[in-house]
Amino acid sequence: MSEFQFGFLESAQKTALGEIEEQTLRAVDTRYSTGYPEYRGCREPWLYHNGHHARLVGRGALRVARAVGLSPDAARIGEIAGYAHDIYQGKGHESQSAEWLEEQLRRKGLSKPVAHIAGLAIRGTQPLFAGGVIVGQMATRQQYPSHEAEQVGLAVASADLGVLYAPEGPMLSHDLYREICGEVDPAIDERLLVFQEGQMKLLDSYSYPLPQAERLFATHRPQVVRYSQRVLDQLERGDIENWQQLRAQDEAFYRQHR
Repeated sequence: MSEFQFGFLESAQKTALGEIEEQTLRAVDTRYSTGYPEYRGCREPWLYHNGHHARLVGRGALRVARAVGLSPDAARIGEIAGYAHDIYQGKGHESQSAEWLEEQLRRKGLSKPVAHIAGLAIRGTQPLFAGGVIVGQMATRQQYPSHEAEQVGLAVASADLGVLYAPEGPMLSHDLYREICGEVDPAIDERLLVFQEGQMKLLDSYSYPLPQAERLFATHRPQVVRYSQRVLDQLERGDIENWQQLRAQDEAFYRQHR
């Protein structure tokens, strides 16, 4: 691993990052909606991959980067990468989003190595699947130009699943299901049962790429696991009759533990 030292950003470069942040979040809100709780911004909102998720990942990446002792400027690049990681959607969107951010950074006067670090961080959010369940992220398999770049990438990947064990995690996971279905109020049927079974496998097996992320994000791991198992049991018994009932208890869990 050849060591690229991040160095310090100049004042004009820091200003440029603020402009890119504003541009990125405005674009995400417009294309995919603001997300929870208003879902404003487009006629057919994306119910999970939206402005709310982008902000969670950007801010979460910044928190993790600080926790592992990265310089403020390196942490800021991780934050920007988090905001931009889903600016494109669909197959191969990680590479598209990475290329977009790299281009914006270079246009604004950031160096090619810094832009490369940001692009790697976005590419690292690509999930790795086994048996239809996420078992990791590309961030742990990539080659990095430095240890610092690797920490940025692992911080962003950690933040991408940062809410998994948080009070809003079950509610947002069901927003993801709604997005997958393309329906605001999906039927309570076998598809949802299969999804919930997959969620339990994910909750039982996932480990954040950085131990600091576990301490920051997994604040309610036991509670989320128990609640998600309860939902699975309810679905198996047929105790949930409609989406409004499921949403109401997801929100009640969120309010109880937030």
